Amino acid sequence: MSPTYDVLQKIVQGLKIDLVELFDTRQHALPSGRRDITRAGTGNLHTTQLYVHELLATQLSNKKFSPFKSKIIGRKPVLSATHDVGKASHAGEEFIYVLSGAVELHTDFYAPARLDVGDSVYFDSGMRHALVSVSENDAEVLWIASQN
Repeated sequence: MSPTYDVLQKIVQGLKIDLVELFDTRQHALPSGRRDITRAGTGNLHTTQLYVHELLATQLSNKKFSPFKSKIIGRKPVLSATHDVGKASHAGEEFIYVLSGAVELHTDFYAPARLDVGDSVYFDSGMRHALVSVSENDAEVLWIASQN
């Protein structure tokens, strides 16, 4: 089973835990100065129908936001105007920066927006939203989601 990001957000909000605590069974003390380095390719992977997320900074719990690098594997046919397959919503805000390829952001209230390498978007996560790759290959983005 591969729950979507919005389902994971609902679970962690209900349990009042950090997202990484679902994937990390070790207990961590909360020191006064925190730091976590994630070496290239060593983040925790989470795959969904549209994305392969690499969760970053997984050694820290109780973070204010969750950073992850995502490969956008979904293409436009996955999103249907009548079914909105793949669109999710949850509390908080998100920031996305395109690292490679091109994506199209689909949200409630706005026409789809194309984002190319170097483009970014900040939006309210309460709107249903999804990213699809409009590149020949999968696109990659840096994705940051707040925990509230």
